[in-house]
Amino acid sequence: MFSLSYSAAYDPYNTIFRFLCLLNAAVDNEMTFSTLRITDFYFCFPWLLSDLRTTREVPGFAARRNAIVRGYRKGSFDVLPASTVLFDRMEPIQNMAKNALVARSVLTARGANKGTVRLGPESVSAVMQQKIDAHVKAQKDLVSLLSIDLPQIRIHGADGLKHRSGLSEHRYDNV
Repeated sequence: MFSLSYSAAYDPYNTIFRFLCLLNAAVDNEMTFSTLRITDFYFCFPWLLSDLRTTREVPGFAARRNAIVRGYRKGSFDVLPASTVLFDRMEPIQNMAKNALVARSVLTARGANKGTVRLGPESVSAVMQQKIDAHVKAQKDLVSLLSIDLPQIRIHGADGLKHRSGLSEHRYDNV
């Protein structure tokens, strides 16, 4: 992909930081990597949460999502391809970020196919933790929706997170 402008979505260092923010706020500091990829996408482009179909599985989800969408507007310079194209283009950067964090033992990957990632205890420096905490605090509502509410929705199958977001194929999932 050729781009003349910077986008945090394609920056591996920014992706690492976003992963750390999302996992730091997640329940037990872990989530499936598929869910992390989707939450990371919405962390970069919060106004696109309006395309996410809501669910009744998480009480108050629709109201929180709508409040966030009202607070984050697409900028006048944000000319983006379709969400699915953007999500697919982010995948190699997200995989690189995950692999770098696993290699440095900041994350542990577990599960049959290493599908769940977990933030290790005391895995980042105190200075980095302060920066993560400040960033999470500044975007508290968005991070809470992405790290706590979205992972409550199952990822696979009809009405799963992949289906509700429209970002990934769900029809061939093993459910």
